[in-house]
Amino acid sequence: MTTRRSPDFIPILISALVSVGCIRSGIFGFFFLVPLGVVAFGYDLRTAWFAVVCAVIGNGIVSGGIALFMGDNSGEWGTDIFYFSAMALVFGWITAPPSSGPRFLRIRTAYRMVAGSLGGALVFLPLFIALRHNAGFYAFLQAQLEVFGSLYASSGGVDVVRRSLLEQITPEIVLEAMEFILIRGGGVASCVLFFFLSRQASMLMVWIIRRRRPEGNLSAFHVAPGIIWVLSCSLLAVLVGTWTKLVPLEIIAWNVLTLCMVLYLAQGGGIVLFFLNRWAIPPALRLVVNIVFLLIIFNPGISPFIFGILIFLGIAENWAPFRVQKSKGPSSTPRIGN
Repeated sequence: MTTRRSPDFIPILISALVSVGCIRSGIFGFFFLVPLGVVAFGYDLRTAWFAVVCAVIGNGIVSGGIALFMGDNSGEWGTDIFYFSAMALVFGWITAPPSSGPRFLRIRTAYRMVAGSLGGALVFLPLFIALRHNAGFYAFLQAQLEVFGSLYASSGGVDVVRRSLLEQITPEIVLEAMEFILIRGGGVASCVLFFFLSRQASMLMVWIIRRRRPEGNLSAFHVAPGIIWVLSCSLLAVLVGTWTKLVPLEIIAWNVLTLCMVLYLAQGGGIVLFFLNRWAIPPALRLVVNIVFLLIIFNPGISPFIFGILIFLGIAENWAPFRVQKSKGPSSTPRIGN
């Protein structure tokens, strides 16, 4: 008879406090999922989910308490609680999937990332719509445009045409452009990048703190063969929707195309990891490679090129088997004679 191991409450409390502190700090808000990921990769399943639940409850108490103390009746604190809870629960499912239960909850990491990112986008879009009509956010965006415009205009070598075009950019134009991109796959892609970076940063922190390398199966990940037809049909649907001005068809097709690209991006990354594991790179060099890769992602001039190569590798593996194990057995060539 097996006994259940009780969760480790110290890492649970620390990760929950750090997560809530990050989301409240502003400057470290982007990393609020990393403490939860550290617990997910560094401890057992029960501890990971206790940390997620404690972080959700803690953020609800802090957000509701601040709203009550400040006399805020706008309801924004409810949106904050909903967003934090949804993202934490999705990330918990991505990093600490259940070991039993329905099979669709135990799918492979890349598919959990895709499904979780789709759910995250559905949560983020209403939040963006609420922010778009928020006077404070509008004022913040206008102030940022003015600062950027003054810095750009004061730099040398700026011609009159560019300066005139820059002056015509208003918060309304920026918000419309953001909404156009977000509903056409940008929201899903942003959530994928957010969850991926949070996951990689969590794994990196576990390696640094506990000298433990979390196990992952991305190097063995293969996209289902039929996805290539979904990719082709979605690309055709994008062209048809754009040409016929069928906006609903175009939006759906762009999101399906983005999800397919994410899967092939994961497959391309799996190819790279396969060869890195095959070459037996030392742990110190592997740490440097991970850090450099994370820095490259944040470089807008390089990251699209890197992502394009990985997606191309993932698609090309439909016809070129890159990940073929070296044969260690006897030669299959028939021997002649004795």
